[in-house]
Amino acid sequence: MKMFLNQVNPNALTVFIIENVAKLFGGNAPAGAGVYPDYDKKPKFIKAWAAGDWRKFVDGFTQQSMMWHNKFWLIPPADFSLFDLREGGVTWRPNVFCSFKLIVQNNNAGAHRTIEVVNLQNPAAGFRSDSGHYDSEDTNLTPHEARDVTGQIHRNKQPTIAHEVGHALGLPHIGETRGLQACSDAKLVYQYKDFIKQDWLAAIYRGGNGAAVCYGHGGSAGDINNIMGQGAAFANDNASPWLNRLGVHLTGKTDIKKWTARVGHVPVRRL
Repeated sequence: MKMFLNQVNPNALTVFIIENVAKLFGGNAPAGAGVYPDYDKKPKFIKAWAAGDWRKFVDGFTQQSMMWHNKFWLIPPADFSLFDLREGGVTWRPNVFCSFKLIVQNNNAGAHRTIEVVNLQNPAAGFRSDSGHYDSEDTNLTPHEARDVTGQIHRNKQPTIAHEVGHALGLPHIGETRGLQACSDAKLVYQYKDFIKQDWLAAIYRGGNGAAVCYGHGGSAGDINNIMGQGAAFANDNASPWLNRLGVHLTGKTDIKKWTARVGHVPVRRL
């Protein structure tokens, strides 16, 4: 996956306006601060990237992204023999190793994803990132708390970049992947947000596919703790990008729906 991480820095005009508007209302803006909206359209103060801070972010981004490498193996069905190996009268059926390679580019030419990255002036103020916008704190572990269907509370520290790279690979939130009814309900109601106000809903149902129920809230422990929920665990259904891609390579040679995926190494089978 080729990624272009685009630094977002305050421009001089924005800084000038912010400082003077703050003075007009009797306040002070952070020196050199710009403003940038997060996923919820809430404006957040940002600052210019220093070289050391940027290098630290890129290193952290790369480390978390590579969590997707060597996670899954794909297992062929009984009627697929194209990869079979025969040796000494014995037939072996290998599985497919799922690799992930990351290239961080210096420009957007040929990039699969371009991500806007802001440097937060005040990390404590928070910034809700999404698949196209990251912040300087995303390379840290983000704490989350959620209650499952049994009432048990789960407290996780999620690698945010790994979650967002999952989106870049084509994965939705776990509630969409697993067809959780509460997530489907949240998405349905969101289509009519001009008539059914989000403020009328319980907080965990607000935001369509960005609602807490689509992250697994109110679901099983496995939903909440999944990397595409609010945790750091990987499950078999997180391998769908590799299955889908393999289906492209093997068009006309197999029914990819018959293949299965497993977390962790699956040894070659003797037939």
